[in-house]
Amino acid sequence: MKRTAILVSVIVLACACSQQSMAGKTDLSLGGGIVISPEYNDLLSDVYPDDQMYGGWLDLNLSIRQEIIKGLTMGPKVDLLADFVFGDFVNLVTLPGLSGRYTFQAAPSVYLQGEIDYAFSHSGTGRFDFESGTVAYGGTVGYALREGWYVEAGYLEIPVDVELDKTSEVRKNANLGGFLVRLGKSF
Repeated sequence: MKRTAILVSVIVLACACSQQSMAGKTDLSLGGGIVISPEYNDLLSDVYPDDQMYGGWLDLNLSIRQEIIKGLTMGPKVDLLADFVFGDFVNLVTLPGLSGRYTFQAAPSVYLQGEIDYAFSHSGTGRFDFESGTVAYGGTVGYALREGWYVEAGYLEIPVDVELDKTSEVRKNANLGGFLVRLGKSF
């Protein structure tokens, strides 16, 4: 899946190279979704062996994109991920970064989107700690509707080191990311 995310990002930039340069409109997008994270699920199962937990994230996304050339928009974005293991703790990941979207034609249309982020992670549990400040990336395929609504699916890679408090074991490059599904609206 890492290769797929990188491939989508490269395709977005390659498509951009074939277009004429022109400045265009700016749009604000707000979206929400879920991230299904197999490695985060495994981590929670190891740390809480007596409890039935499912590791994943609720995603809130805000982006401002400027049209760079026809079909290509780029700009800053921020994601806030909160785990959906409800209980005595909340783990958070904040992903400020840059995203690029290539839309093949005017809406309704399919688009490709890539992003690169800087991950700030926070563990609300006393059983493990996240390393904060790692590079994350991802790619999605989406469908934009006429009214500004969009739906997208893709993959997000968030590699972090996790230190388990009981054993002081460090798991290198544990992926807190996973499969992403998001619904949103552009204004």
